[in-house]
Amino acid sequence: MRNLDYYSADLNSARAKCKVDLTEMPFENNSFDVIFSIHVLEHVTNDIHAIKELYRVQKPSGWSIHLVPINTLYKFPYEDKKINSNKKRQKIYGHHDHKRVCGLDYYDRFGQTLSSQELKKFGIDPVEKIYLCKKNSI
Repeated sequence: MRNLDYYSADLNSARAKCKVDLTEMPFENNSFDVIFSIHVLEHVTNDIHAIKELYRVQKPSGWSIHLVPINTLYKFPYEDKKINSNKKRQKIYGHHDHKRVCGLDYYDRFGQTLSSQELKKFGIDPVEKIYLCKKNSI
């Protein structure tokens, strides 16, 4: 759309417009109206720091949506620095590049999820947990 500035970002993909490490983003504070991170945070070594960075670059009037694969058998994330090979990650985390299994507490890390009506409206699989985040004015 002509009225939008869109930046695709990825640490490794050549298709992305910007090469970006989510834990050290090169953007000014309060830069973006909308941020999407879809199946990204489970790949980041320090996801808490990445979440803080995403919050930092989001405008106070902005919003963001974040998806991570949630294993409902885990109340909290499971991660172990000793799991450091692609083979071990595939076996334990379900993907060779994941840094953790995300647990049910991801809701607490972000806030509210979309309602079932909103999921249907946007054509989103209701099995996925989506985190809609708004920045509070201080």
